[in-house]
Formats: sequence, C-alpha cells, structure tokens
Amino acid sequence: MIIISFINMKKVSILIILIFVFVFGSACTKKESKVVKNKFEQKNQIAEENKKNLIGGDRSDHNCLVSAGYSWCDLKSKCLRFWEEPCLSDVEISAVQEYINKNISELSSKKEVLGGKFYVTNIRFNSPGSITVDYEDGHIALRAQAEYEYSNSMIVITSFIVEGDKSAGDKNNLALELVKQLGNEIFNLDEMEEAKQMVVKWNTEGDEIAYTGYGISYGGEEGSREVFEMYLNLLDEMKKQGFKTDEYNTVSDKKEISISRIKKDLIVCNVIKSETKTSSNLELRCADWPEMDNIK
Repeated sequence: MIIISFINMKKVSILIILIFVFVFGSACTKKESKVVKNKFEQKNQIAEENKKNLIGGDRSDHNCLVSAGYSWCDLKSKCLRFWEEPCLSDVEISAVQEYINKNISELSSKKEVLGGKFYVTNIRFNSPGSITVDYEDGHIALRAQAEYEYSNSMIVITSFIVEGDKSAGDKNNLALELVKQLGNEIFNLDEMEEAKQMVVKWNTEGDEIAYTGYGISYGGEEGSREVFEMYLNLLDEMKKQGFKTDEYNTVSDKKEISISRIKKDLIVCNVIKSETKTSSNLELRCADWPEMDNIK
C-alpha cells in the first residue's frame, strides 16, 4: 500500500509540474508575442510618420505640404499643386482652352510646314495667368509658354513664346545661370520644376519692351508668410549682387501684385509677387540685356 501510494504521489507531482510548465510557458509566449506585436506596431507607426514627412514637413493651416509645392484651394476645398491641378474655375479653364485651340495658328510665331495645320495636343496651367501649350501640325511639334488675362469671360493673350525660338537662343546663358543659382538658394529649385521660358519686361522713356528670358515660380496659400519672406530674401540677394532699377522702372507695390524691374550690367530681371483669393505666388524672370530681340 505504501508503494502504491508513493507511486500515485509521484504521478500527481509529475502532473503538477507539467501543468506548471504549460501555464508558465503559455504566459511567456503571450508576453513575448505582445512585445513583438508592440514593436511591430511601433515600427509601422515610425514608418508611417517617415512616409508623411518624406517630401517635406512644413504644413499650412489647412495641413497642406507647403515645402512640396502644395497650397490650399478654397475653390476646390483641398490641397493641390497648381501645375498639376489648377485652382481655377471650370469656366475659366474651358475659355482658355477654347481660345487657344481656335487661334493657335495665329498665336504661333512658327508657321506650319508641308501643308500641315496646327492643332493643340496639351494645355498645362502653371500658375494664375500662365500656361504651357503643346501643339503640332503633323510634321513638327512645338511647345510655347503663354500668359493670359481673364476678365468678364474674355481671354486676352499677353504673350506667346515658342520654345527654341531665336529670340531666346543661346543669348540667355547669363540669365539662365542666375535663375538657376537663385532658384537653388531662394526657391529650393530641386523641389520644383526646371526654369522655363518667360516674358521679361523693361520700361524705356516712351515704351514698354518685352523680351524672351527664363523664369521660375513658387506658390503658397493666400497671404503665405513663406512666400512673402522668400520675396524679401530674393530682393535682398539681388540688391547685394548689384541689381538696381531706374526712373522708368519704379517698383509697383500693390496688395494684389508687386513688380520690381531691375537691371545689372548685362541682365534685366522682373521679380513679381501676386496675391489671389486662394494663393500667393512669386516669380523670378531674367533675360540677357545685349542684343535682345524685341518680341512685342
């Protein structure tokens, strides 16, 4: 009886040990699983934050990534990049497209070849009043930078410059280098598009002359402090480099638009800051001064 009792006690002891091992092991496994899960969730959270900050961390009051070129559009109630989706009414967009399509042959300084007829393949809105037009005639394909004014459902094209036209040519090397330099220093050009052909204006005693040059632009929300500070920094840097105006090109400084026409040696530049109901915009345009062709 004593032997049997001892054997039974031994079996009970082994059973208790097995139960303890099972319970303790399960608890440890759950704890380790929870730790792994927490680490995994933390890793995912960090990755998500990094993803959000990948293209810039500066956000506006409407949570738009300003440093990536996004600004708030009241008209469409969302953040957008103007050159990807213009903050314009459908009526204005349609009016511009219709006018360009109907008048492309008259607007182009280059003429059709081999009996072809120009037709528009794409119109891209870069900033308020500024567009890029791609067109061809079946034989040659061209691109132009155009500016327009829209009022009372009417479109007025103020400039239409075909890329590669001789009026820009290689003569704008100094202007292009300056635009690239200030683009990197002031505009953070690596976060934006490359410099493109734009109209540069200069006043003489009795006339306003328009030239083909190069320019860059930057947009932010209405009343953007960033755009205003960028504007002041740009003017300050150009002043340090020796740019000045003259009696015929006094600074036009209004709430809606500020225009500074300045010149140094062989380069003339326009610095333009404009305000709309939905955005603040800044442009730098420069052209080489010697032997520039009047394209007005």
